[in-house]
Amino acid sequence: MVLAYGVLGLLAAIAVAACSAAVSVPEGPFPIAVRAGEPLAARVGPEALPARLVDQDVSASLALLRAGSDPEGAAARRWDLTQRWITRLLAAQEARRRGISITREEVERALRTGEGLPRPLREYYRLLRERHGVAREDLLIRVQLDLYLFKLRDQLVEEVRSSLREEDVWGFYRSHRAVFRRPEQIYVWLIAVRDRDLARRIAKRARAGEEFAALAEQYSVHPSRAKKGEFGWLGRGGSAFEPLFELSPGEVSDPIPYQGFWLVVKVTARRPAGVWRFEDVKQDVERVVIADRVRERQAQLDRELRARTRVEVFVPQPKVGTSVP
Repeated sequence: MVLAYGVLGLLAAIAVAACSAAVSVPEGPFPIAVRAGEPLAARVGPEALPARLVDQDVSASLALLRAGSDPEGAAARRWDLTQRWITRLLAAQEARRRGISITREEVERALRTGEGLPRPLREYYRLLRERHGVAREDLLIRVQLDLYLFKLRDQLVEEVRSSLREEDVWGFYRSHRAVFRRPEQIYVWLIAVRDRDLARRIAKRARAGEEFAALAEQYSVHPSRAKKGEFGWLGRGGSAFEPLFELSPGEVSDPIPYQGFWLVVKVTARRPAGVWRFEDVKQDVERVVIADRVRERQAQLDRELRARTRVEVFVPQPKVGTSVP
């Protein structure tokens, strides 16, 4: 579900401060407006959640999933989306308590240009606006929440990174070595042309001793031409390039058809399958460790926020066993 974009992991950005329940929540630049007589889906601390915001997502998600009009499925979806809105509101409130600020100009610019929003969210908001007639004021509320969440996430990344120890990263790598296995690889240079006969002539000239880099500069239409044909390491696994793994360093391939082109490839080195060295994947391991710590903390932090904030839910809870479409 697009609504959940950015929520996974973002709650882990919340610092649970003692006595924060007693701290007033600063207001955002676009407070949620409740229209006269309008029903509520929930009340989260000082903020009311109008049912219209949840219902907009119910309609959009059911349309995207083509789930039809199953009443029980729609009720389960409404409950699930209400809980997600509560999660987002709690996190945004905590962001404001921590001094994170969002200006009206930022929110309006993000809605107008998509700045600061990932593509799935931009597409979802376009869908809400164009197909479901969601008002601009409601879109501004959503964008505002997203910006709070992303800034909160940025804080978390810095906090976790600053507390991360070398032994934490090494320990994860050591206990998950299978994750960091690499296939057999060859180091390749390539020339891409559209004409098969030209590719044959190029291969023949390269085998006769002409400099491969010069041929690439002259004939190749591949972006690697800027590096004189140097492509880099290629891992085993694609059937189109399987013949290349029969070549020894220094050998040139026959022309290979690939996506409308003919490739002439020279192999200059190879290395067997194995496990990436820690030094080669350290940054990747760090990202995985940070993501794991975020996931581990998320559920606990959500519970703590709900425990210290008065949350009232007015949407009926579906029967046990009712599935979300």
